[in-house]
Amino acid sequence: MLSVLDPAYPETLKRALGDEAPLLLLCAGNLNLLSKKGVGFCGSREATEKGMATAWNSSDLLTREGVNIVSGFAAGVDMNAHRAALKAGGTTTIVLAEGLLRFRVKREIRDEWDETRTLVVSEFGPNLPWSVSHAMQRNRTICGLSRAMILIEARNSGGSIQAGRDCLRLGLPLFAAVYEGMPDSATGNEDLLQQGAHRLMKSRSTGLPNIRPILDALQATSSTNGHVNTSGAQEDDIVQPALFS
Repeated sequence: MLSVLDPAYPETLKRALGDEAPLLLLCAGNLNLLSKKGVGFCGSREATEKGMATAWNSSDLLTREGVNIVSGFAAGVDMNAHRAALKAGGTTTIVLAEGLLRFRVKREIRDEWDETRTLVVSEFGPNLPWSVSHAMQRNRTICGLSRAMILIEARNSGGSIQAGRDCLRLGLPLFAAVYEGMPDSATGNEDLLQQGAHRLMKSRSTGLPNIRPILDALQATSSTNGHVNTSGAQEDDIVQPALFS
């Protein structure tokens, strides 16, 4: 149990959320991950095959650069991000929308599970059940524990697009996936791009997600010892003009 006054409480979370930071965090696993640079993932529980591949590949590439993957352990995008990080030998932080004592390792991730490379975090009472309001609150905590966020296939309403809006409001660099054949259910991505998110696109040389702008954003936040607002950056400076195919 970490209180907001505890020296081990994550500084990124306090800086990002200020007075709205959770007063207590209940944690299980590798506490060192609280101080490791992280990228958050949010997106649809019912993402398309291309969206799931984008989440997996982005998580895999960032993991290989020493980045901790932070997400909410929901089906779909969240689970793919967690699994890819562990499969690549990296680390991941799971932020729950329920009490810590309700946590169970899900079947989808059981083969990759390694408790020495994971951290499970909850800001709720130990036995409280999942709820929509908890999920919305949890998403803000994911933002606060991350130095940048990746958004995959958000609708115009719901938790994913709200997480994206929270990112932008907090001055956290937000990267929204763009690729050919975006489904109608992902119109929230375009809305957030118009509000200041950056395009997550394909590297021309590898055909995989171009994570260079994300790594640059992490470097920028590290050099300023906190979150930075990149909404004024020119888009051509941070993405390559190629779509996922």
